[in-house]
Amino acid sequence: MNDEMFTMLSMSLRQLPARINVEQVEKLLGFTHDDITILMAEPKLELKPLGSPAPNAPKYFATVQILNLANKPDWLDRASNAIRRHHLQKRKRAAGTRTASETPSTKSSTETSTNDVGRPTTERRAVDGRTATIAACERPEAVLLSPSK
Repeated sequence: MNDEMFTMLSMSLRQLPARINVEQVEKLLGFTHDDITILMAEPKLELKPLGSPAPNAPKYFATVQILNLANKPDWLDRASNAIRRHHLQKRKRAAGTRTASETPSTKSSTETSTNDVGRPTTERRAVDGRTATIAACERPEAVLLSPSK
């Protein structure tokens, strides 16, 4: 047990302040700062800061509420499941932007069209999610790149 945990426990044996900040909530509940942010966004878990703080303002919580939540194993179970679901959805969203076999550096597709003479006129390539149209001309060194929709 580190010194901060010991100090927190000794304070709880005497008297905790009426309101505590996010760092103290982390220690009492055993979650990380990011986890507390996820739990605050979940309305069913009722982990709400005191007042109506701005998104970038420090958040304070009622000590009594946090200690009550820490003593409820069913709430801790729901909170852990909410964090798990959040990370699962985050991974699914990330996987939805590209398939498992595609990475940003290997993803490319080519479409070529030909004119009446049989020479390619334009070529479309998609690399890293952006598409560019390459126009062929008489001089191969003079290639015009223009983004397309």
